[in-house]
Amino acid sequence: MVKQAVKEKKRSPLVPVAGLLLALGLAVVAYFLTNLIIDQNFMGAGAALKSTGANYNISFFALAVILWLIMTAIGYFLVSLLVGKDPDPMSAQNIPMRPRNIKKK
Repeated sequence: MVKQAVKEKKRSPLVPVAGLLLALGLAVVAYFLTNLIIDQNFMGAGAALKSTGANYNISFFALAVILWLIMTAIGYFLVSLLVGKDPDPMSAQNIPMRPRNIKKK
């Protein structure tokens, strides 16, 4: 029986680019959701932003960033669920524990 060589998996160099595009896409979605929330006066958000006297653009940007962070956190959670278990049999979780040395009296 011949032992096979270990196959090395190479990641695509475009994986970080895909993550960046996903983050930018979620930023665009957050921008449009912020517009919708303020224009529809959802839960009094539009009135609250106008009545505080704060800079409207800063408040708009802050709400968009908060929505973006929430959506990216959900995205990271879903990706971590989809990745699953480590297929490498020699990972740290699959190494058997050492036998206990119990001294008998």
